[in-house]
Amino acid sequence: MSVWITRSAPDNLRTARELRALGQMPLMVPILTTVPRYQPPITSPPDGIVFTSVHAVRHFARHDQLASVPVFAASGPVAKAASLAGYVNVTSTGGDDAMLSDLMGHVLPREARVLLLCGDSTSPIAADRLLAQGCRVARQAIYKSVSIQDHALTPVTEALDRVSAIILHSRSGAERIVPLLRRAEWRGSLWCISEQAAHACSDLPHVTVHTAARPSEGSLLDMIAQASPAKQKRQSPVRELNAAILMSALQSHRSSQRLTARNDNAPDIWRPDDDDPDPTAA
Repeated sequence: MSVWITRSAPDNLRTARELRALGQMPLMVPILTTVPRYQPPITSPPDGIVFTSVHAVRHFARHDQLASVPVFAASGPVAKAASLAGYVNVTSTGGDDAMLSDLMGHVLPREARVLLLCGDSTSPIAADRLLAQGCRVARQAIYKSVSIQDHALTPVTEALDRVSAIILHSRSGAERIVPLLRRAEWRGSLWCISEQAAHACSDLPHVTVHTAARPSEGSLLDMIAQASPAKQKRQSPVRELNAAILMSALQSHRSSQRLTARNDNAPDIWRPDDDDPDPTAA
């Protein structure tokens, strides 16, 4: 039996590799694609740039004067895409949005101007966190999600009896697929990256909906690993090491701030285990 990855390309390739490592049989048929939106001209460089997804990097019309502006990426793959695009100062916390906003509050100047580049359906929580850190945030949706036409999905919708599970990476993806599954009276498991995606599927009969503990690709894959027959545990040593290094650096920075001047942007309490909000994108 196959697992249908509905995620947009090229991110679906990474998910497929992880699933194969877990002994699953991935079927890559995107139900959404992304197209660029109008981007107003950049009049002056911001103090920092946030890319929420690989799509944001791919669709952003990069300006040469922004190449050296500090870039903060939502995950390791996004950071890699930004580096390949020519940005020379790229930082990521491996998918931990709370840690990323805390880091930006420490390293950027007070009331820093931050350009947050995202999709039209991206959650506003990342921007809200930066606002809480004292940043001045310009949230710019530079791409939008577009549904793949039904006829392009025929090869998989006509073979749903051989699909045991479907992975959903966004609420918009869930809303797109629900009518197809209802018409086919499909029975199986839906593995959702967030509560928002799961909620869109809540009224499907004969379907079991599973929701990742945290709305991130890593948490989603950990959930799938637990459901896999082999019960394999995913290993993410690079991500865990990066997170540990950043956490140590932030804690050291806070200790030094107590001995010198207080950072007005610093959080009152460091909570590394807080749940991430939904960063859903196509």
